[in-house]
Amino acid sequence: MSHNIFAKFLALTFVTILTGACASGPKTSINRIDRSAEIPNAPYSRVLVVGVARNRDNGRRFETALATELTNENASATANYLENPDGVVTDAMVREVVSRKQADAVIVTSIKRIDVDTEVDAERIEVERSRRNDNLVDFFRYDYKDITTPATVALTYNVVLTTEVFDSDTGKKVYSLESSTLKAETTFEIILAESAAIAKQLRKDGIVR
Repeated sequence: MSHNIFAKFLALTFVTILTGACASGPKTSINRIDRSAEIPNAPYSRVLVVGVARNRDNGRRFETALATELTNENASATANYLENPDGVVTDAMVREVVSRKQADAVIVTSIKRIDVDTEVDAERIEVERSRRNDNLVDFFRYDYKDITTPATVALTYNVVLTTEVFDSDTGKKVYSLESSTLKAETTFEIILAESAAIAKQLRKDGIVR
């Protein structure tokens, strides 16, 4: 299975997992954009995507999702972990992959902040009544029992990500953006919402084709 097909397969899997999530879904926005006065090599058409995360699996999932969003008929994107299975990100490793893949840019995304909101649905006690039997004398006589609904805790995540674009020829950072996602219930929601928003903004600003 080719890298691109594998990446698209994983992205579709994420979408399937998210079916049934809350209707409103998370809200993703672009908070800030910084760019060099001139970016002569943009828009880039061959990029390497690096996701920096404490959880290696989440980093791989994000690289896959963003690479898939950035790949079209005019551009190709490679998830770093496909070229570097060990997952250790170093300057030397990135340069080696860039050279081997002839990437003209490296896109690095990392988590800046995570906040967790907790919503507690308190324990409830409901009363259920049942008629003792169907005899006329017992028609208005009931037995009662309490039904206790346990308390539940719902967690939602608010995250802020930083995305930086480095030009392969010069090695310099030429562009960065900060994005945030609010009220996400799962990691998959964050990954899909952020990768879509980041790819859209990179194209809008002429950074990638």
